[in-house]
Amino acid sequence: MVPELRKVGGHDVLFLSRVDSTMDFARRFLEFRSRANPGIGHESPSAVYEKGEGAIEGARKTQSLQGMRREITPDGFAVVADYQWAGRGRRGARWICPPGRGLLMTVVLLEPENGLDAGTMSQMVSIAVVDACAETVGVDAFIKWPNDVAVMRDGLRKLGGVLVERIPHQPGFANLAGVGINIGASADDLPPRCAYRPASLAEEGVRTPTRDALLETLLKRMDYWRGGPPERIRMEWRSRTRMAGARVVIATEEGQLAGEVDSVKDDGALEVGQSDGTIVRIRPEEGRVISIEFGDSSGRDGRDK
Repeated sequence: MVPELRKVGGHDVLFLSRVDSTMDFARRFLEFRSRANPGIGHESPSAVYEKGEGAIEGARKTQSLQGMRREITPDGFAVVADYQWAGRGRRGARWICPPGRGLLMTVVLLEPENGLDAGTMSQMVSIAVVDACAETVGVDAFIKWPNDVAVMRDGLRKLGGVLVERIPHQPGFANLAGVGINIGASADDLPPRCAYRPASLAEEGVRTPTRDALLETLLKRMDYWRGGPPERIRMEWRSRTRMAGARVVIATEEGQLAGEVDSVKDDGALEVGQSDGTIVRIRPEEGRVISIEFGDSSGRDGRDK
């Protein structure tokens, strides 16, 4: 498949058949685009597309990418792939999805003047993913701290995830927002030792969305939230996590920590109450939730099994 560039929701979107990871591709593409005069030792467009794809296939793609690199507006540029063989998540985790069964994408977000840093960008994208799942298929998803998207059905089930990385990009910085949403993969399609039981929009929604419809809705919701003040995004993110008052078990490098969430802070940290009355503060990079039990009033009791 020759790369296809088209407009979706006002964004330049590059569609690929397969790639190592959409995030790594977006990084390489930005670097390649910014070079006014690539010289010896710089990657060719075919190498930027994907390494190890083969000389014939690479030659076919070179001409397409040469013409695209200066047409694309970097801010809001998105890369979407049918399959990625080296997709990754937070803390070195792998993101696995069979070909054509999910939305696998990375969006380039230049840092605006309204103060959206990488952490707030990650919160913003997570909110947009929850919105898109609700608007396209009516799924009542929530943000599983700090950046996964999940549903509760016989326990905790992971629907998608978000990973944001900040890189230099003249004259400032760019945030690469990687998103993976499971549209149609079942548990049988995934490795048996996944960290979480999966959920898919096909199973949880009132209908199965097309990838393009989900993509367009997601980009529109990202644009909507990105235009707001950081304080509003942080407040909405705290609400969408549904973590305040939940009983959790969190895996950290020191072991498992269990308790009731006392509060969720603007910087994404959880304050978890212990049985002895002490409060432990955990930053997003320090752990992951492996079990959640909501209160009776939420109607969403459940525990990962």
